[in-house]
Amino acid sequence: MHLCFLWQPAAPRAVPPHRPAAIIPPQQKYDTYANAKNALENVNAVAWANDNTEVIAFALQNPGYTVGIPSLGSQDTIAPAVTKGNESLLNWINEEIISLADENFFHKDYEETLVDTYGADYEDSLVVEGGVTAQ
Repeated sequence: MHLCFLWQPAAPRAVPPHRPAAIIPPQQKYDTYANAKNALENVNAVAWANDNTEVIAFALQNPGYTVGIPSLGSQDTIAPAVTKGNESLLNWINEEIISLADENFFHKDYEETLVDTYGADYEDSLVVEGGVTAQ
């Protein structure tokens, strides 16, 4: 996952040209995704920074919003976890992930289950096949 930004380019806000700072409201912190999304929808905010999966899904499902900066910072991946010291399970999972790459399993699964949420344009940046991330 990356941090990325979403904004509503045509936010309906009349601002006199001599006061450009009034376009951008003061930075706010929201404790929940729902509050942040409500602020965007009610034009109390003009941008939202969050992990890319949240921002991409929101923009895709809410017309008028754009993912303005698709990637910022280091990339993190979501992966299975095992109890520390359980080498046999860890090795088995790693071997399965590698073997599933031969059949393009994770891309197929994305297309069957997640393409409606994140869209086809982001598939290659969101899916890690065979446990190998692009550098």
